[in-house]
Amino acid sequence: QQQQQQQQQASLESYSSAPPDRNTQVTLPVTPDTDVPDWFFERTPAEVKDEYFRLVRQRAQREVLMTSSMRQATSKSSSKKGLPSTTTLRVRFPEGVVLQGVFGVKEPCSCVHAWVAQALRFPGSYFELIAPSRQPLPMGGTSIRDVPDIVPSAVLNFRMSGSFTKQGLSNLSDEMLKQTRAE
Repeated sequence: QQQQQQQQQASLESYSSAPPDRNTQVTLPVTPDTDVPDWFFERTPAEVKDEYFRLVRQRAQREVLMTSSMRQATSKSSSKKGLPSTTTLRVRFPEGVVLQGVFGVKEPCSCVHAWVAQALRFPGSYFELIAPSRQPLPMGGTSIRDVPDIVPSAVLNFRMSGSFTKQGLSNLSDEMLKQTRAE
């Protein structure tokens, strides 16, 4: 834990020297007050047809016999084809506020930690960002594209730990809370 705190502090110091434009947004989720009718959840014939053909294509691809080297080659080529250059990350805080920013996929994960730390009320506090895989986002030099289920966009859950957890206070700084808008 001590080492992770030192890594967070080092990444915050390197980030504060020249922070790139992240297109940072702070939003509050709004719940709808209306009930949705049952027909809203029914699938249209076009949706059923699309799903059927998607499943037929998947089945046809699985039926083709391939060696392991052929499978690796096709998976590598298909994964590199559609890789976007940026990813939109949303950090969901326990109070429901969402902090959103845009990152390059080649940037290290420590940039995400530094960006969140800079937006906090208590910047020196220790926290974790939980990825969709339910594992903490790595602190080191791991690039964003190497973390599963992060590209092209993802929601990370914020988890505060340590002595800085205050009841009743938002984790975001007042400056960030002034930018809040409803979704």
